[in-house]
Amino acid sequence: MKNLYILCIIILLTQCSLHKTKELSIRVQVNEIDSVSKKNYSHNNCNFYSADIELSNYTDTTISFWTMTCSWSDNWISTSDSLYIFGEECPKNFPDVYIISPNKKIVYHTIVCLKESVKRINEQNVKFGFILINRFEIPDLRLFDQTLYRKIQAKKDIIWSNSIRIPE
Repeated sequence: MKNLYILCIIILLTQCSLHKTKELSIRVQVNEIDSVSKKNYSHNNCNFYSADIELSNYTDTTISFWTMTCSWSDNWISTSDSLYIFGEECPKNFPDVYIISPNKKIVYHTIVCLKESVKRINEQNVKFGFILINRFEIPDLRLFDQTLYRKIQAKKDIIWSNSIRIPE
């Protein structure tokens, strides 16, 4: 009888390890933050900075996810309410699937808006987070906004960047 219990435990542990989901190895890296002229942008309460944000796939599997065609910044949040990716208007904006092949990356060349002083932000250890919406997670395009909002509220499937340092 004792051997039967041991066998059952071994089988249960083996089954648990077989059904573990493979953790995605995605990294977000923010690089090359530089100041840009405020006169090029029409937002009154911001200082603007250019930034390169890399979304890298360090797996042997293709990663496919949903984001908007123009307002891709909707999938990004910051740990500070005073720092965000500045999105520009576009005529055709809709959810679309993007793909990152194994060991490849997407680089977003973007503008970042800062509403506070650089010193205060640099003291806060601020990061950007990418909200991952997997390709098969949305059966209908009309559910994109709802899914994105739900993930932000639940703080679910967010991949955080390195700490951001803004030049003074």
